[in-house]
Amino acid sequence: MNAIQVENLAKIFVDKKQQREIHAVDGITFSVAPGEIFGFLGPNGAGKTTTIRVLAGLLKPNSGCAWVLGHDVVEEAGEVRKNIGFLTENHGNYENLTLEQNLTFFASFYGIEGKESQAHITEILEKLGLSDRRQQKVGKFSKGLKQRAALARVLIHNPSVLFFDEPTSGLDPVAAVQVRELILGLKEKHRTIFINSHNLEEVQKVCDRVAIIDAGKLKRIGTAQDLSKQLFETQVVVCRLKQVPSSAIIAELRNRRDIKNIRENGPVVEFFVDDPDAVTPEIVRLLVRDGVDVIEVTRQQHTLEDIYLKLMRTTTGGSA
Repeated sequence: MNAIQVENLAKIFVDKKQQREIHAVDGITFSVAPGEIFGFLGPNGAGKTTTIRVLAGLLKPNSGCAWVLGHDVVEEAGEVRKNIGFLTENHGNYENLTLEQNLTFFASFYGIEGKESQAHITEILEKLGLSDRRQQKVGKFSKGLKQRAALARVLIHNPSVLFFDEPTSGLDPVAAVQVRELILGLKEKHRTIFINSHNLEEVQKVCDRVAIIDAGKLKRIGTAQDLSKQLFETQVVVCRLKQVPSSAIIAELRNRRDIKNIRENGPVVEFFVDDPDAVTPEIVRLLVRDGVDVIEVTRQQHTLEDIYLKLMRTTTGGSA
């Protein structure tokens, strides 16, 4: 069973002032496996937050179906909310209360009280490195600490599925790294994590797969490597050599059908190919045969930002 299953999901809002319908989510279908970190990407207004709110049982869709841990998000919304954690962009803690008071209050929503509550809070604060902040008011915390405190609140009932809406928004680099490490630590505990974010670099570092949504429609879904192969005609293999290769060997390599182009920069040569796994060994073999010492071979990966921008330009009709 998938941790999250979405089929033809649609959510429409009515703009009464302009007397028109807004298709915030427009018939999307996807699934998230148990223990997967899944990134949900798109521009402002694409439908990302609306999708999360439907999956969390906070909004009812107009059509389609969705299940979280096998529970229908409409018919069993209460069961869904019992088994998920939802970290919003606004941390949601009460700033005039201490961290312990916040966590005790939220734990009571799930029937966790008394000694059980205190023991659970102690365990979570130790895991998140917040034990020494237990009696401090949350309003005194830095933004990074507030985000970690919010994560403690989200984890208070040990949920199996976590929804993070812009988890590193506005954080300084150190705090962002801390949140990223916490997310990866949760994956090790086989939690399923659904991340809505604009931070493409962070998403690439933590997510197993990503989905890209625009204007309510799902455009692409897959690993960064899969999407790179789908969107870019060639991949780049970079060879750093001890000597500048001869014109003869470069000419021989250019004549190969599986090498689309070659760009030379002294002892550094870039090969543009369709299938790096198949072609790279042949490139190295021919260079060595010609007496060239190969120091290093790397594959120049297209970043998630490259993929995202390429897809957005294609979607909006711009140059690819």
